[in-house]
Formats: sequence, C-alpha cells, structure tokens
Amino acid sequence: CLSCTLSHARPPQLWRYTSAVCDGVAHLDGLLAPSRFAADVLRAEAFDAPVFEVGSPVLPTDVVRRPPSPHAAVFVYAGRPARLQGFLALLDLFERYDRARLLIAGEGRLQEEVRRRAAALPHVDYVGYLERLELDATIARATAVLAPSLCYETFGLTSAEAITMGVPAVVRDGGALAELVRASGGGLTF
Repeated sequence: CLSCTLSHARPPQLWRYTSAVCDGVAHLDGLLAPSRFAADVLRAEAFDAPVFEVGSPVLPTDVVRRPPSPHAAVFVYAGRPARLQGFLALLDLFERYDRARLLIAGEGRLQEEVRRRAAALPHVDYVGYLERLELDATIARATAVLAPSLCYETFGLTSAEAITMGVPAVVRDGGALAELVRASGGGLTF
C-alpha cells in the first residue's frame, strides 16, 4: 500500500495495480512455492496456473543433533535489520534480558540505530555484514538463531541453514518459518 511504500522508503510498485501479474501467470504451466504457506497464498490469489509445493528442504533426518553448550547462551540474528523482521522488538527484549548474548549480523536501513542501541548493551554485538563462511561459522557456534519476523515469510533460508547445522531456529508462529521448524523438528515457535 502507499503508506507502507512511504514509511519503508521503497519505490512505488505501480505494476501491482495493473493486470501485469495475472497476465504473466496466464502464460505459465505452473508456479513453484517453497512452502505450504506460500502455496496457499498463491492459490488464494486465484491464479489459474497450478501451484506446486516444493516442500521443506530440511527433513527431520537432515537435522544434526548436538549437545547443549556448557557456555553462556549466544543467540544470533542474521538478516536485514528492518522493522518488519521483528528486529526492534528483539532489541527491546535484550535491553531487559541480559543473561545471554545477542550477536547481530546484517546490513539494512536501520543499521545505524542497531549500532547505537547495541553499543549501549554489553551483551549485544552488532557485527554488520559477514561473508558467507564467517556467517556459517558464527551460526554453527550459536545456541540458536532467532527469526522474530512480524510478517509472514514465504521461506527462511537462514533458519533452514541453521537447522541443518544443528542450531535450533526460534521463530514466530506463523507462515513458512513455523512450518519449517515443525516439519524438521529443528527449533521452537513462539
């Protein structure tokens, strides 16, 4: 909507107000959806093309089970620091909860606010953008990956990668993230 476009400083997506999507989908043999949630959303849009659910790429048999760490808990948020990702609510929580560390990786529009707020909290570290191997190593050492998204995600790559490394994903109960956690048994929903 226009108010979201303005408040999130995104360019207007005028094509959404045309028949471009329906016209384009009419020429497809089908649509692939990365989750049941995404498939249901596509079907609800009443596209005439069939929707094929790819399903969770993480099965319970893929999940590495590792023993809990004897060290203090370290939670990782890896992604774009944005309001819809639930990021500010996560920082609000860690302002009150200091019995664990929070490591934040990613760049985005709110990174200066993130840097400022993290600097005021000795148990919160903002590391910004990490190269792939460094991010994988950071996630592998974590107690859990946090994905507190306020919107319905169609798929959560960071959560899927963490689960396959044996790191639980703690996600909001809704959309494809919760579906991924339930299907794999690799985390918790809230």
